[in-house]
Amino acid sequence: MILIVLMFNFPIRVGIVVFIFFAALIEEVVKSVGIYTVFSRKMSPVDTRTAIKAGIYSGTGFFIGEKLILLAVIAGIAGSVFGSAMGIGLLVFPFALHVTGAVISALGIRYLGTGKYFISVLLATIVHAGYNLYLVRGVLFA
Repeated sequence: MILIVLMFNFPIRVGIVVFIFFAALIEEVVKSVGIYTVFSRKMSPVDTRTAIKAGIYSGTGFFIGEKLILLAVIAGIAGSVFGSAMGIGLLVFPFALHVTGAVISALGIRYLGTGKYFISVLLATIVHAGYNLYLVRGVLFA
């Protein structure tokens, strides 16, 4: 809710960019916090293979959960710019985005360490927000 309030305090184009960035940040934190916990507590080996697998599992789980929620609210957003953007790519691209973001975070945690968690999440957020901004570029620049 705070993001929506924040969005309407800016000019619409700036508000959309701010909203997209912070929404992507929240999603990337949600996808990566479990990986961070497992790696920081040494609950599994902290290696590249484990990071990639964890990223794939986390991204896949998030994608499935997001689409189930989308099915529950599709009627309310079907006509909006965000609703039309969600259907682009026949779900292959959104799935790849979520897995890629989670893998970026997991590999960042693996190579940078748990102390640099925020940097890992920020890198994933930049990729995620860039993708979302690309989808709504017509609204932003029309």
